[in-house]
Amino acid sequence: MTDEVKEGDEILVKVLEVDRQGKIRLSRKEAMPAPQGSSES
Repeated sequence: MTDEVKEGDEILVKVLEVDRQGKIRLSRKEAMPAPQGSSES
């Protein structure tokens, strides 16, 4: 992951889940817009 982003960089992510212990699951892929011509929403 450090190849793509460095500490202090701001990136767009989507929160997938927060469990009972407060652990947060994030997705960078789901926060990015679908490529043009893609049928994904």
